[in-house]
Amino acid sequence: YELMLRDDSSTYERLRDKFVLPEHHRLTRQELHDFVKHQAIRGDPRLMQHNHNDNHNHNHNDNHNDNGNDDYVFDNFSIIITYGRVGQQVPHIDLISPNFQFGLALSDGVPGTLIYQNTAEYKDNASVIRAVHDMWKANPDISDTLYQALVQNLNERNLLSDFARLLLPFELIKKSRKNKISTGTLLSTPGSVIHAGPGCTSFRAIIFCSAWPSSRRHSHSHSHS
Repeated sequence: YELMLRDDSSTYERLRDKFVLPEHHRLTRQELHDFVKHQAIRGDPRLMQHNHNDNHNHNHNDNHNDNGNDDYVFDNFSIIITYGRVGQQVPHIDLISPNFQFGLALSDGVPGTLIYQNTAEYKDNASVIRAVHDMWKANPDISDTLYQALVQNLNERNLLSDFARLLLPFELIKKSRKNKISTGTLLSTPGSVIHAGPGCTSFRAIIFCSAWPSSRRHSHSHSHS
């Protein structure tokens, strides 16, 4: 289930006692919203580095300050809740770089998000795209005419630059080790990273949000893991 953290919903207050938080940290919806944003900014130096580079490339945007994070917009706050036995998600990409996705564990001892990485020979995007093209060329169901149309199409090139890794065979990507996380653990996933929600057999609650540079017009819709 996905619970959007909107002002007109009382569902969060009704569920709050299910979250394994200390009694003096029974946060209101707004306090939880602010806490996740604070932890995301403080906890991932890559966010500050992305923003520093973005501001440098834009001739030091007037909104920039020493914190290096004020140019990021945080939104799409929601809580993903699972009960009972839930299977693992299909590996996917929600957001593309330079967007970020953050998750904060609200329940204790639950499995964290699974992160997938390419093997060493497919680390850079160019090698991944070449591998996808080679697979298409070797596929007997794809004619030479269709192959040429695909590789020369601008939309195809744009899509592959962001999502080609998802087209590689699974044996060419490796999954992170499954681990249990504690309440308050911050999960940070940069854009264009393959990941999946883990299988779980108990109550699991994670609050998610996304962040993107205000100076960029990148899509920030997402589904959660």
